[in-house]
Amino acid sequence: MSLIILPFYLPGYIFDWSYNNFYYQSNIPLFGRTFMKIRIRYLNGERLKRSIIASAKRVIQAEDHLNDINVFPVADGDTGTNMVVTMNSIVSSAQACHASSFAGISNAIADSALSGARGNSGAILAQFFKAQLPATCGLFLLASGAAKG
Repeated sequence: MSLIILPFYLPGYIFDWSYNNFYYQSNIPLFGRTFMKIRIRYLNGERLKRSIIASAKRVIQAEDHLNDINVFPVADGDTGTNMVVTMNSIVSSAQACHASSFAGISNAIADSALSGARGNSGAILAQFFKAQLPATCGLFLLASGAAKG
């Protein structure tokens, strides 16, 4: 089972690429946690947009905690604030984007993350979104054998 944790797209969800299943923390034991199998079989642009907005809300809620645990590379206590500023830029762009494809929304997110990145944490987050672009270029949705278009 090849699992990928998607911290920004789907908070609390894990995607199993080998079987195209998403798991949410609930009732299937995995890595010491319990997850339940849910029926999300693909991510399209609209689902990506909704998950980015939900993720931003989680980052905003955790801003003080992220600032408190900020110790590397400099313990200046601004990681949460920088992440919030970067995520707000991403959300603004995602909400304004009229693309319906996964690739279209991904491009808007990556561009806004780069232009709105603040601090090291914002730059790292921007690079995370930028690094996925080659793998999702031209995809309408993200799933096994996703259709180009």
